[in-house]
Amino acid sequence: METENTQGNNIFGLYHPTENGYSAHISNDNERLHRRPLYPHSDKRTIWDEKELEKLKRISFRPLVLAYNEPRFLFDFHSAGGLLGHLFIGVIDKTRKLGKWLHDFDHIKIDYHTGVLSYEIKDDCLPGLELVIDASATADFAGLIVRVNAKGDTDNISVVWCYGGASAFFTNYDFENKEFIYDPKHSAKDLIRIADHRFTLVRGFDDTDVIMKEIFAVPKYIPDWKANIQGFCDSSEKTGFGDPSLVNKDPYEFISSVIWADPKGMSENKNTLAC
Repeated sequence: METENTQGNNIFGLYHPTENGYSAHISNDNERLHRRPLYPHSDKRTIWDEKELEKLKRISFRPLVLAYNEPRFLFDFHSAGGLLGHLFIGVIDKTRKLGKWLHDFDHIKIDYHTGVLSYEIKDDCLPGLELVIDASATADFAGLIVRVNAKGDTDNISVVWCYGGASAFFTNYDFENKEFIYDPKHSAKDLIRIADHRFTLVRGFDDTDVIMKEIFAVPKYIPDWKANIQGFCDSSEKTGFGDPSLVNKDPYEFISSVIWADPKGMSENKNTLAC
């Protein structure tokens, strides 16, 4: 139900209240940068063993995933490493040799309902195609599940994705900080391992990382501990390594440069992205 004033205008502005949530049509660049924290499971026992937990008794763990009004996602693992990766999703048209990241689509409508943020998006350069994206924090571990459904003219259309850029930056929810925007340099200390179409981002820490300035940073209490971020796409035919400097390009160009991993073994690469 919407609430209106005497002139018939919605008094909430951009966001329209719905049962157990809200909806909005995103119309400008500023609105695209609004974000919704999604809160996953935060039990430390899902990450550290009993011996490690003994050292972390007084250390809190409050992970979250920043879901922007434009469909892109940033993972903040709090005391376990700060910012540990961006998830970008795009589509490519193999026939026309073009693509577009979903966060760059022209028309975006969002709906938030009981912990799930849904997007309905269209783009003028891909007429007849509509994408519906549902994003939800995970209930059993610190993570995110994203589902993408394509409707309409889907001939020659493929969904692509990439993950990486673990900067280990931390701030007390200063979401306007420039470090929240992806930069290729954020991948400099990342190691990506790929096996059986699944990736693991391994991130070690040193005194130059911003998170290490915090008294609650886990690596202060467990020397040589490394964060391991795991993920996969259940519809991917292959998984590979992407060039961090090309993420801000057309995703068709980005995917064309990917070095695909050996599907029968384990591959790894540094200063790269999983895709």
